[in-house]
Amino acid sequence: MHASDRWLKASAGSVRRPLSIAVLLGLGAGVLIILQTASVVHIVDTAIFEKQTLAALRTPFLLTLLIIFARAATQYASGRMGYYCAARVRQSVRSDLLSRLRELGPVRLSREHSGELAGTVTDGVEALEPYFSRYLPQRAVAAILPLLILAVSYPTDWITGLIFTGTAIFIPVLMILIGEEARSRNQRQWKELSRMSSRFLDILRGLPTLKMFGAARREGEVIRRISEDHRAATMEVVRIAFVSSLMLELITTISIALVAITTGLRLLHGNMDFSRAYFVLLIAPEFYRPLRTMGTTYHARMSAAAAAERIYALLAPDASPAEPPPIRPAAPPAGRAAGRPARRAPGNNRRAAGN
Repeated sequence: MHASDRWLKASAGSVRRPLSIAVLLGLGAGVLIILQTASVVHIVDTAIFEKQTLAALRTPFLLTLLIIFARAATQYASGRMGYYCAARVRQSVRSDLLSRLRELGPVRLSREHSGELAGTVTDGVEALEPYFSRYLPQRAVAAILPLLILAVSYPTDWITGLIFTGTAIFIPVLMILIGEEARSRNQRQWKELSRMSSRFLDILRGLPTLKMFGAARREGEVIRRISEDHRAATMEVVRIAFVSSLMLELITTISIALVAITTGLRLLHGNMDFSRAYFVLLIAPEFYRPLRTMGTTYHARMSAAAAAERIYALLAPDASPAEPPPIRPAAPPAGRAAGRPARRAPGNNRRAAGN
């Protein structure tokens, strides 16, 4: 594990309580999804096969609406709590960075680019926000909620439970395969962004001098080249994100289609009743939803890890920017021996003798 990853985990420990509340709210929304699905199945089954009137279904309708509103409120509260955690971490990290920069002082920071430091304090800290607000809560929800749905699916239909189990394995494997590649691409993107920020700030500071010596056009070409490198690095990250999202959608679509085909065939041959078939069909997208969401937020983790490496390099007590070399006294002239006074010029000696 990288040192920056350990630092991210330690930072998450400072907001453990609100983060746990966000996870519990997310799990509560998942439980409400299961209850909502069961209630909808009951209403449809009762209305179609038992020929109940709307007046008899008033209570199940109201219960379903209550569950829907409770689910929406729970999901909203979970998102707000996640953003609260991210805001606390950002404020703490930015304060620590500013204190660290004041502690190092201008002498020890003389070899650092001011634009890169400014980008770390601003953009680098902002890159941590999706990691704490979305990725960490969603990782816990994706680890627990599918298990709850499996616990309900196996007693309802064990064949569907086997399909869920067999296909869900491919999603973590896919994220592991693209993990290191996405991390290296995000690191390159962050380095290019830091390079562009430092160069751009240096050019803005020296713009009058560049115009005086006619070098503004040349530096503009340098900015164009650095911006093109940053664009290429960003497009590589976007390409990996799109490919991984496509694979996740493909796995999810094939899995849901497999569940629909097996359920429909058994329902057609009379080997399965309508209520159980309808339940597994409605719960199938909800089973893969947290896994898909975690796959999309996994790139937020990669971006945060790339920014955390630079932040950790500044905050680590044993890692500080390189100090400038000490100023050495000038060497004595070649004709002067060490510890011996300088000889007078011949003209001065004759003048002294004449006097």
